Amino acid sequence: MKTAMLERTVLEMPTATERLDFLLDEAVVLIADATPRAATERSRRAAFDAGEKLTQANKICPHGEWLSKLKAKGIPQQTADNHMAYYRIVSKLPTISNLPQ
Repeated sequence: MKTAMLERTVLEMPTATERLDFLLDEAVVLIADATPRAATERSRRAAFDAGEKLTQANKICPHGEWLSKLKAKGIPQQTADNHMAYYRIVSKLPTISNLPQ
């Protein structure tokens, strides 16, 4: 699923602030696609991708600024926590290709 609204990739952005804003903007779009009522493959993927973006953003966010950054983007803290937890759990699950035979 491609949600990039900007043509530059995260790695091409010169400052951590630009990368952080980009990741949070993408998370907002993905959270909107990850509606809890629609348990479709698309919504599950959007929830996973939102969790990944939020996790990446959290890692580069300066200490003590995470909650204010979430609030500025209109992302409730519990929503961010839920998506990041979903990402952590699902990313640890084995895939079909690496299951023992």
